[in-house]
Amino acid sequence: MNVSHYLIGIGFYGAMVFAAWIEGAANLGVWDINDVDWSLKSSYILNPHVIIALSLYVYASWHQHTCHQILANIRSKTRDPSSSSSQSNVYQIPRGDWFESVVCPHYLADILIYVSMCILNKWQNLTLLAGLFWTIINLTVTASETEEWYKKSFGSKYKKTFVRGRWVILPGIY
Repeated sequence: MNVSHYLIGIGFYGAMVFAAWIEGAANLGVWDINDVDWSLKSSYILNPHVIIALSLYVYASWHQHTCHQILANIRSKTRDPSSSSSQSNVYQIPRGDWFESVVCPHYLADILIYVSMCILNKWQNLTLLAGLFWTIINLTVTASETEEWYKKSFGSKYKKTFVRGRWVILPGIY
């Protein structure tokens, strides 16, 4: 990973947390301001949008974790024990879970996590909406570059592995 990408990521996530917090859940009626201890309204958790958002969040987070495990396992399986460096240049095409139908399913899961946060906030938190759109654009560009790298690196093997092709990042769209 390029250092500049790392720094942009750290800045983005730090700004997202801070800005979303500033915009606040109080604007959405989540907190009971009449209660002395400002407890979370118990009725809020039972709202359908909360259940949908939390379910999507858990589902997407699980798949993101699974996809990251698949990628990590590829790296550990492809290390060349005879190489003096800690990592060799041996790569494989990721297989399993959402990788069967999407080039970068961990990016898709990240987008779904942002969608879940937008649902949780009833699509009213402008910071989260901006974060969602930034994430879609940024990860779509990166996923496109990843697909091109797969095609260039694996050539006919890539085409034979996925005869029908795969979606780049957003199934049914791109």
